[in-house]
Amino acid sequence: MQVNRTEKLEDIKSFSDIVSAIYLHEYIHFLQDISTTYCFINISTVVDYIKYVNEVVINGQNRNFSVPITVRPSPNNEVFFNLNLKKKYVGGVNDATNENFKSNLIKKL
Repeated sequence: MQVNRTEKLEDIKSFSDIVSAIYLHEYIHFLQDISTTYCFINISTVVDYIKYVNEVVINGQNRNFSVPITVRPSPNNEVFFNLNLKKKYVGGVNDATNENFKSNLIKKL
């Protein structure tokens, strides 16, 4: 965790109100990152990407490669698709009006 503050963080009891609020806010993010569905999606996607990169580097014809390695679609792995899907299910500020998620399959009962 990196917090853009100059106060010493050695003694939690000495935190100012603003530092306490920032610390709590970031600590909640940490808990989310280790205990939620987001965490599992993120870990799975990152591990798959690392395995993909290892395979590309080890099996590649050329020992020189650019960083980061761009994932290409392949019928042999789902890394490309999972990285793109992650962007959809994690979402972002601009996704609230995203037309891609409209469905005609949902019917009011």
